[in-house]
Amino acid sequence: MAVFETRVYSETLMQDVSVSVILPLPTVSNMEYNAKVRLPENGEKYQTVWLIGTATADHSKAIRSTRIENYAKKKNVAVVVPNLLNSLGYDLPGGDPYFEYLTVELPTIIRSIFPLSAKREDNFIGGSSNGGFTAFMAALRKPELYSAAFAVGSGGLDIEKAKEAPNGKFWFDRALPTIFGPNHEFYDPHIHDLKVMTDDLLATDKPRPKFYASYGTEDIYYSYSQDVIKHMQATELDFTYFEGPGEHDWAFWDPQFKEVLNWLPLQNGFVSA
Repeated sequence: MAVFETRVYSETLMQDVSVSVILPLPTVSNMEYNAKVRLPENGEKYQTVWLIGTATADHSKAIRSTRIENYAKKKNVAVVVPNLLNSLGYDLPGGDPYFEYLTVELPTIIRSIFPLSAKREDNFIGGSSNGGFTAFMAALRKPELYSAAFAVGSGGLDIEKAKEAPNGKFWFDRALPTIFGPNHEFYDPHIHDLKVMTDDLLATDKPRPKFYASYGTEDIYYSYSQDVIKHMQATELDFTYFEGPGEHDWAFWDPQFKEVLNWLPLQNGFVSA
């Protein structure tokens, strides 16, 4: 395995940005266990998981807190972890255009450096906590980019309701005004409400990603996402849902990352360019 801590300049954000890239490269286990991990040859590319981190944490948190490296190695899939700060992946009114950065500029930059497939069927987006909301939002708004999206213990798939969670209210009170505007003047259900975005997608002939959501039943945001989950389940979308004992923490999310990689349509090998 290899973890690249990459720092590049983003013209979109007009600043240097940090990105982690996990590639399943050969290790000593190739010798010890006759593992089949190898370097890509000419024309071979990696399928890619774009992994969105939690609010308040930097892009390295998901790598430091889980066994995602090991899971990715077994599936021979690349994982790209950008740092979106507390933007939820949105173009911020009067601020930085993180959605454009996430969905347009960053893939172009990273694919120019690493052998990652640009095909829709080889790209997946997901995350834990608020990263799961961002992943669903991106997949619904840009379904031509991702064939699947997952939200593991999302910090409220309905961010309007999630701000009511007693122990999460402080973060939402700080973050949402930068997204919606101080007086909610920039709130738009077509880009901020997953239920409306779902209906918008289904009203078009655009491709439809498959979705996976999971929650710990003791998660403080559990009740603030059920309406969205039920709404998406009731449509013709391919939607998988899992819940079980667990809280809003890495102890629940880590094994779910393993389950998600089993759920994704991965080739367990390289794909053609």
